[in-house]
Amino acid sequence: MSVLASRSLSRRRFLSLAGSAAAGALIAACAPPAPAPAPEGATPPPAEKEKIKLTAWFTDRRTINEMTKEVMKSEFQARNPNIEVDIQFIPEPDIPAKMATAYQAGQAPDLSSLDETHLPGLWSNHFVKPIPEGIIDVRAEMGARVADVYKIPLGDPDAKYYALPNGNMTSAVHYNEELLDQYGYTWEDIPTKWEDFIKWAQELTIWDGDEVKQWGFTFAGSGSALADAVCFQLGGWTYKNHKEVLIDSPEMKEAYQFVLDLFDKYKLDSRFSPLTPRDRLGQGQAVTAYEWTWVQGFLTNQYPDLKWGTVVNPTFTGEPPYGRASDDLGFAVTTQTEDPDRLNAIWTLWRYLVGPDYQRRYVKFRGTHPSLLELWDEPDFTPENPRWRAIAITTQPGNYRAPGIWPIEIVPLWGNAWTLIRDEGVPIDEAVAQVKPQMQKILEANDYSSFLLGKDGWEANPIWMTER
Repeated sequence: MSVLASRSLSRRRFLSLAGSAAAGALIAACAPPAPAPAPEGATPPPAEKEKIKLTAWFTDRRTINEMTKEVMKSEFQARNPNIEVDIQFIPEPDIPAKMATAYQAGQAPDLSSLDETHLPGLWSNHFVKPIPEGIIDVRAEMGARVADVYKIPLGDPDAKYYALPNGNMTSAVHYNEELLDQYGYTWEDIPTKWEDFIKWAQELTIWDGDEVKQWGFTFAGSGSALADAVCFQLGGWTYKNHKEVLIDSPEMKEAYQFVLDLFDKYKLDSRFSPLTPRDRLGQGQAVTAYEWTWVQGFLTNQYPDLKWGTVVNPTFTGEPPYGRASDDLGFAVTTQTEDPDRLNAIWTLWRYLVGPDYQRRYVKFRGTHPSLLELWDEPDFTPENPRWRAIAITTQPGNYRAPGIWPIEIVPLWGNAWTLIRDEGVPIDEAVAQVKPQMQKILEANDYSSFLLGKDGWEANPIWMTER
């Protein structure tokens, strides 16, 4: 039917035809012709593609799970309607063993989050896939240190990236704002030198016999980490390089003694306090508490009414370095598929998780200063945010030290040394003499050159101290 003919048909006439067979004939005449039947043997038109279903393992962290399950999943799938993600929360310590079992059964997840201690073992077993060229410019997006450390094996012309850190976490002094105010202080009054800080904290500590009723500064339960920070403040390191541990260095021994003195000489805490520093702070029993910043999400969720903030650790000079900071490792592709469409979907998910929209949510709960440089200047991740103050300052280049990625076999041995010293009363020299051979045996039996950098690695790369 022509456009002219359709215009000449009056509305009254059309309505009179609508209930008759003539209307049917008229409408049929205007409709496009029915498609001719397909010739015998012809290929049918392609059906609409089914959704690609991916399995992703996330470490089971209550402070982050809800955001990942509710916000991340819905946002990613809305942006990628052809991809569906099955999120499974796995206890972090279980991931290496479960990954080995899954690979053996041919049922590995497509993507997994990793603790930084897991990467050496998973990489050596070929459980993680290299990041394809062109997906991310690591040096431009995350800076020189990450670009240099994470291209493994180190020094190999064919080295590749396998996993990249979400960010850098550290230790800090967390304060209870209401208790500070009760004593007429603000965060700016917290002393920055250990000598002054100890005296100030003593005045705020209340003992009742053998029990502490109020802590000016609580650290019991985090003493090994505090000794670690003090060691770096004194100019020491935990590792010289990937073959030599420095647990028996003069600086490490002095740091252990310093923490013992905080217990026994200065009476700032009890060795066997039942609560963690974060709980004493949250329950209004401590003015300040020493914790690693991964507790930021815990404090936010567990004590939503608590008014708290952070300051950098005291040092012997009041100047940096403030201690150790270590990467919180991110996500790796662990799939066993070779299907191009599926691989494309998996890397699409990986790139989203490593991008700013997910990361700016994740790092707040994790207490990790973001690796993505574009987030560094956002107000939430600057010293202007009281809860982020210590993280933003400490993780600036030159303000911290890092030994590299600790393999999981070595990590418990540092805790064993501190247990011998604090709980069993073993003299420091004897305790480190017991533990060091075990550490050295592990180092000598493995090639961790791509992961443990230590003092030698930092001295060989001065750019890490000056540029982000």
